[in-house]
Amino acid sequence: MAKKFLNNFKTYKFLNRKNKTMKIPANRIALALTFIKGEHIQDWAHEVMKTMEDRLESTLNPMLETNEYHWDYFEDAFRDAFTDTSEREDADNKLQNLCMKEGNLNQYVAEFNRLANLAD
Repeated sequence: MAKKFLNNFKTYKFLNRKNKTMKIPANRIALALTFIKGEHIQDWAHEVMKTMEDRLESTLNPMLETNEYHWDYFEDAFRDAFTDTSEREDADNKLQNLCMKEGNLNQYVAEFNRLANLAD
């Protein structure tokens, strides 16, 4: 789920790259959070937003909204919270046992690339 969402958002970001919202990491996070729906994710989203607001409004060491650290933190936190670790393990196991069937090299290469991407 995490990888798919981040890839889709990366495409959305590219399509809207000239939009000011996409150029400011703090705004980009707020936008991304509006796309994330679900009862079980709202507490996580609220915590991410609160953490970012705290960084922006800190009296000791405020961080600029344009600092890419905000987006890097969001991506890492999102992956940590919503990556299915068993998916990686399953893909790795399938990679270890992958073999070419009936001499179909194209199918083998396609499956290898798919599993390698999942195992990454």
